[in-house]
Amino acid sequence: MLHSAQVPTGVRAAGVRRAHTAAVAGGVAGARVGQRRGLVLPAEVEPALPEIHVDGVGAVSIISDSDPVPMPGVFRNIDGHRNEDGRYAAFTDEISGFIPRERQFTDPVRTFAYGTDASFYRLNPRMVVKVHSEAEVARILPIARRLGVPVTFRAAGTSLSGQAITDSVLLKLSHTGRNFRRYEIHGDGSAITVEPGLIGGEINRLLAAHKQRHNHPIQYKIGPDPSSIDSCMIGGMVANNSSGMCCGVSQNTYHTLRDLRAVFADGSVLDTANPASCDAWVKAHPQLVAGVAALASRVQGDRQLAALVRRKFAIKCTTGYSLNALVDFPVSDPVEIIKRLLIGSEGTLGFVSQATYNTVPEWPHKASTFVMFPDIYSACRGASVLRDQTAVDAVEMFDRASLRFPLGSEGNCVAASNCALNVN
Repeated sequence: MLHSAQVPTGVRAAGVRRAHTAAVAGGVAGARVGQRRGLVLPAEVEPALPEIHVDGVGAVSIISDSDPVPMPGVFRNIDGHRNEDGRYAAFTDEISGFIPRERQFTDPVRTFAYGTDASFYRLNPRMVVKVHSEAEVARILPIARRLGVPVTFRAAGTSLSGQAITDSVLLKLSHTGRNFRRYEIHGDGSAITVEPGLIGGEINRLLAAHKQRHNHPIQYKIGPDPSSIDSCMIGGMVANNSSGMCCGVSQNTYHTLRDLRAVFADGSVLDTANPASCDAWVKAHPQLVAGVAALASRVQGDRQLAALVRRKFAIKCTTGYSLNALVDFPVSDPVEIIKRLLIGSEGTLGFVSQATYNTVPEWPHKASTFVMFPDIYSACRGASVLRDQTAVDAVEMFDRASLRFPLGSEGNCVAASNCALNVN
């Protein structure tokens, strides 16, 4: 006797009827037999797709049964529900006192253009504001906070995760002329101070020119090396804690940042390189400072949790706030903890208007090798040895499927190897 598998919740009735008919008929042409348990599973199970809403310019959002229907004139801080209830008009009126109208965009063409980044998400902003300076950001944020207007920052918009989109107000860094593009190279190039509108690859070229101009013995570069380095900007690299293929964890933004300037929601500016700025900011924000110190104390006091945080942040599997700051620095230094928490915060904690990186050597000569292994276990052991006993920058693993594609299934090296390591 055949038994029908339990149909998942949400499967359409038509799919259930077809599966039931196939089972009763006793045939397997219309059903898939579960070999291990003798179950008959539906061949054509149609999942219940969520209802979606498409607005006038193509923005797609999912409508959940639990979501209330968006009501005109009612604002809720949820995607698709940020409707005008007077706050956006008030916001526009106030910022127009110092942001010219030609730098405020509300037309459907340009808001549509800024409605996506390098991700596959789309949220069309209600307004795009091009900001020219830290001072403008410091004036805008308190207004947005007081009126309850959500804002999102955008530099180059090269992230794959949708951090640079919103259906509220998008603050776009204007990187024309000298806006957010100033820099200072320190000494022989072992450190550089940059503003958020500079592109990563551009900074490396500035460092290379500095080395040539002054005939320094060592060429330096910034540590992060994301694949989009010739497009992404420092603002996003700091906010997302960018890393890359070769920099791994040790040379990402978190580990190579020396100091930064940040603008917070109340418009205050913290310059971690300036002791007077740090002292004044700490005195002006006692609750925030005490809260961060208490959180760090709590995490550090829990040995199991602290070990988990250290283990997770030792590998490239984390996003968002750099919570390892809570265990890496003493409770007595809350400014250092806050500085590191800003890295990876994606603009939710503050706006980074300047960053000083400790750069890393860019060696003129490099070596690479492609090592074949009989199986993946041997390759993993080899990768472990390379990590622990050598100074290689990167080890990339290729399994048999990836080897067969470029080399062909009849290749001699593939026939004898099931895995390989590309070592740099």
